[in-house]
Amino acid sequence: MNEQGGGGRVAALAHRLGTATLVHAGVRTGDAPAAGGPDARERSHAACDPALWTVGRERLHALLRAADDPTTTAEASAIGIERAVVEAVLGAPAELLVLLGGDSRVIPADGRNPYGLPAFDREPRVRLSSCTASTPDARALTTVGGWQRQAAGRLARDGLDAAVGALRAGGVADVRRCFDLPEVLADRIALSPSGTDAASLVTAVAFSGSGRPLRIILVGSGESGAGTALAAGGRRFRDVAPFTAAGAVGDPLLGIDPAAITVVDVALRDGAGRPRRAFDVEAEIEAHLEAGIDAAADVLVGVMYGSKTGIRVPDREWVRRWRSRHPDRLRIIVDAAQGRVSGRDTAEFLDAGASVLLSGSKAHGAPPFCGAVVFDASLVADSERLSRLPAGLACSVARADLPPMLRHAGDGFEPINLGLLARWRVAADESERSRDYGRSALVARRALVAACRSALADLENIVLLPPTPADDTIVSFLVRSEYGDHRVFGKAGCRQIYDAVVANGVYIGQPVELTAGGPAVLRVAVGTATVNATVASGSDPVRYASGQAAIAVDAIRDGILTADQVGTVRAEPLLRSLLEPSLLG
Repeated sequence: MNEQGGGGRVAALAHRLGTATLVHAGVRTGDAPAAGGPDARERSHAACDPALWTVGRERLHALLRAADDPTTTAEASAIGIERAVVEAVLGAPAELLVLLGGDSRVIPADGRNPYGLPAFDREPRVRLSSCTASTPDARALTTVGGWQRQAAGRLARDGLDAAVGALRAGGVADVRRCFDLPEVLADRIALSPSGTDAASLVTAVAFSGSGRPLRIILVGSGESGAGTALAAGGRRFRDVAPFTAAGAVGDPLLGIDPAAITVVDVALRDGAGRPRRAFDVEAEIEAHLEAGIDAAADVLVGVMYGSKTGIRVPDREWVRRWRSRHPDRLRIIVDAAQGRVSGRDTAEFLDAGASVLLSGSKAHGAPPFCGAVVFDASLVADSERLSRLPAGLACSVARADLPPMLRHAGDGFEPINLGLLARWRVAADESERSRDYGRSALVARRALVAACRSALADLENIVLLPPTPADDTIVSFLVRSEYGDHRVFGKAGCRQIYDAVVANGVYIGQPVELTAGGPAVLRVAVGTATVNATVASGSDPVRYASGQAAIAVDAIRDGILTADQVGTVRAEPLLRSLLEPSLLG
């Protein structure tokens, strides 16, 4: 891995232990065991040490403990701790590197992560899960392997500091390529392990040094991410984080006072699960906003620009109007983490006075997770006033994640999250491939969406949610009870169906509750990787799309048969809003 031999033993150890880590997690790489593979002691550590899933000092120390080899330990000391940390990640097999630097949500057990998806699938049957997570395929692993070799070569040739700077620049360029962002925005982009992690960074930066309490107004956090409210409130939202396996969900992040932060959530749907009118959502946001201002608090509003079911509210004009009213006391972050957003949309939100949260691991098809925040002018100004980021962010933020105006504030943080950058490279590869396909990609996308909606509509007991006006690539659907008594499956029943479907290599979106304890939907989503696979097949796109939809619907039909009817809930008002009364029975 290192032409100058600077970290050869550390890298070799990382590869050996990486293979053992994957084997323990039930992941089959398809490679024959290499000579000089892990011994019993190393295998034991791979089986029990969650630090091996991190990308910082904890990972290096876990590797060195497992090897118990004075020569390797001496090498790590000789090349410097930060260089050794980087070697300990770059040396991992590509199948592991693509997972590292994430969190508990991507750590597999018995070969599958908590989403029920395999760690990777070189030749997936059907991939319609881009609203949840995309399983890396053979192309993704090849892309990661190529990026990994280039990064290792650069490290060996140029040294740590130059390599880290170049890799950061490459990651930012990959974000820009995904979303057609101009180069002038490069110095405003912060990288983030996930959209949820980005919420903590924005909370830490916004209004830095004001001394006032902070009121955070989330919009539809239940259709954003399970940890969003915790992360925005300055708390740990998972146990294994990118740089540490030590901590518990809900722990305050050191340096952020949760008592000074109030988090409120504005629902996107009414008590029956029906979408609320944009006017009503905006009015509730405004009431919370004005109450915060009146209480001498600063206010941070999260605009939902693509929920798990595709809802978008408020719009850009709302952002512009309220930012102009309270330029010094209001910050706005647009949650576009589904990645179903254009460069033009992003530019218009920035111009209106909002920062934008992006992701390459949803619509763009990268493995989970890779996020970024594009700072608007007000968040840039806040950053320039900040002398130091809260120490608690070191569990998820690397120095190379930070834009230039924040780099000084991350002193003492880990140098770089290589797994994050590798995933952004996959996103950029899929995006560029789709752009090269041109009109063929557009035709394929339309064919896939139409085929999925048509095939699901023909399936007994399926009720489709209407497409959202701005984006139709997420197709959400209810599953009615076989008893025909206005009952549909809730989250638990939908999870049974989902697990049965993905176990057969048909990847769809995980269940989303429309109301707490109420009806839930399953989803199929057309993302960039699915579109590219359709074009690359060389088949007629309509025929190919129909075939994919038919496979998915057959798997869903079989999955419904496995679900426990006890897990259904009454949903008469919701069904009446979706169906003609005569069809309700």
